Amino acid sequence: MSNYLQEGNSGANQTIKGKLIEREVFCNVSTEVEYILRKAYEDTNAPYSYDDVENFYIDNSDEIAELEGKQDELVLLCTDESNDMDCGCDYCMRYQSLQSQIDDLEVEEEEEQQEWYEAWKVSTWFADRLKARGEMILDGDIWLRGTCGQAILLDYVVTQIAHDMEILDGMKNSKFWRA
Repeated sequence: MSNYLQEGNSGANQTIKGKLIEREVFCNVSTEVEYILRKAYEDTNAPYSYDDVENFYIDNSDEIAELEGKQDELVLLCTDESNDMDCGCDYCMRYQSLQSQIDDLEVEEEEEQQEWYEAWKVSTWFADRLKARGEMILDGDIWLRGTCGQAILLDYVVTQIAHDMEILDGMKNSKFWRA
């Protein structure tokens, strides 16, 4: 699996992903979106605002859940009967360290907005896949791209979607996407 992702930008895969982008990404709408979002502060009748951006804030829920699972294991290992996890043993110290990490991740979730540099009108099918990968989506079909300066087909998220579709070179559906 990871080998396909590592080879995601080979010449053959760039051709395949280029066809995917050609089919699913329609046009750049950065200027329009930037204008509307800026005007949304002044005009409540604007078509959309930052409140409408999906995945605008960082989502650390998976990392938090993983750390909480580790904490649960440490609670079982600690021999202190009070279960307040502050007896000073190694397990309690590790528990408190994990709690500090969780607190930091929760603050980041509440305060950190993702940045976007380009806005692209995309198919709703592609927008759904981007959203599932944590990309910002506005109005159901506008991708607020968090990178710039390279071709869209080189974005790692595009490689991940192509991998999910099993269209990368050598995968079972790649024959339908080759030149």
